[in-house]
Amino acid sequence: MSESSKHTSQRSDEHSSPGMEAAEQRTALRYPFSADAEVIELPSGPRSSARTSDLGLEGCYIDTLNPFPVKSLVRLRIHKGGKVLDVEGRVRYRHPGLGMGIAFVGLTAGQQSVIFEWLAENGLDLKATSKETPSAAEMDGSLACRLVYLLVRKGILSEQEAVTLLRDGFL
Repeated sequence: MSESSKHTSQRSDEHSSPGMEAAEQRTALRYPFSADAEVIELPSGPRSSARTSDLGLEGCYIDTLNPFPVKSLVRLRIHKGGKVLDVEGRVRYRHPGLGMGIAFVGLTAGQQSVIFEWLAENGLDLKATSKETPSAAEMDGSLACRLVYLLVRKGILSEQEAVTLLRDGFL
């Protein structure tokens, strides 16, 4: 897969009000992926039929004319090839009249497996590049690394302190 077909961006506006659009906040790669989707805003229940335009292990982009407000909790059902991914997510950013970015919440190993299969069907083998679904310990380490990066970005830790923490196996 070419670098130009991968989608990434940095978190930029965590604290926008629910009715306002927020800047794209992806921290993980997403890949082109088209499938039918149903999005239900929780707990009130408004539904929206839509399509995905990209998908990754941490979220997806939903093409819809009426995106839900930023920070809305949603239930997302994506249908493709006889399989259904049923997962909760949170709207991270919206583009009125175009769609919304949704970050998955509490993705299980089974749900990750469905995403791996779908992306493999599109010619991308995430299992080969990431070995296997990470163990809880590996995920904790990844989270710790992300936390250290955030502390450096906010000026709480120096880059040298971060390198020392990561190099010495503290995390």
